[in-house]
This record gives sequence, C-alpha cells and structure tokens, in this order.
Amino acid sequence: MDLAEENAAKSLFAYCEANNYQVDILVNNAGMLIHGEVLTVEYARARSILNLHMTTPALLCRLFGKKMRQNGLGYILNVSSISAVMPYPTISLYGPT
Repeated sequence: MDLAEENAAKSLFAYCEANNYQVDILVNNAGMLIHGEVLTVEYARARSILNLHMTTPALLCRLFGKKMRQNGLGYILNVSSISAVMPYPTISLYGPT
C-alpha cells in the first residue's frame, strides 16, 4: 500500500479491520527522500512526502491507538531521522517532516 496517498491511514486501518487483524504494535518508519529545494520540487511530490512523513503516521496513531486502548494493549514506535535536527539544504522537505 502506498502510505503517501491521501487516505492511506483510513485504508490500512479498514483493511486490518476487514481481515480481523489485531494490531498490537505499530511502527511508523516509512520514509522517502526528495532532492531539491522546496521551490523546485513538484507540488504532487511535496504533498506525497508531507503525507508519508506527517499526516499518515499521525492518523495511524489515532486510528490504531484508539483500538489499542479499547483492547487494553498496544505499543507505538515513531521513528525519525537525525536529519530532523541537522540542516541539509538539498533535502529541505525531508528533515522538517
């Protein structure tokens, strides 16, 4: 599944629900790298990295976290890159997201 798509979190959660998968551990570790300055990156590619790095993980935490709370069990690990705290001019969308 492409987690960079607009409704990826809902789709993944719905798939797990439809197949009766109980998710006890969620690891948000997907990422993509786009080279280029913010002003030169295609709009659609910028939207993809924002979805993949920020929107989808946050919504996955909300959807699966609520289910984990109901089940009384669950763990969520959100993984980040060291570039989040270091300046990298040619990957300016990667670090901040």
